[in-house]
Amino acid sequence: MSKRKFSGDRLYNLLKNLVIVITLLALFFAAVNYNQINSNEYKRESDKCYQEHPNHMSDQIEGALWSSCLSVASEVLKLQNDNLTRYSLIVIILPLIFFGGTWLYKYLFPKKID
Repeated sequence: MSKRKFSGDRLYNLLKNLVIVITLLALFFAAVNYNQINSNEYKRESDKCYQEHPNHMSDQIEGALWSSCLSVASEVLKLQNDNLTRYSLIVIILPLIFFGGTWLYKYLFPKKID
């Protein structure tokens, strides 16, 4: 037989530290995505599309190439927006669920005083 026993306090501390680390990582990634979205990268990409295809209004092939160039740039921006939303939700919801659930559990089932 093993002489090990389960410790709820150690499990709680492990989960608490894990939630804090995941939240901080998600906050870092959200900040990086926010910085990329607010940089002028999308504007530079769209300006590059205009420079590469100056006759996009008069030439049908140029217009198709210009449109595909802009759609790639907008797809990158959409992906960054989706990542920002996902990381922001993790930063808000994960600690709220964990610490709110812990508080609710401790409120509903207080320790018995001997």
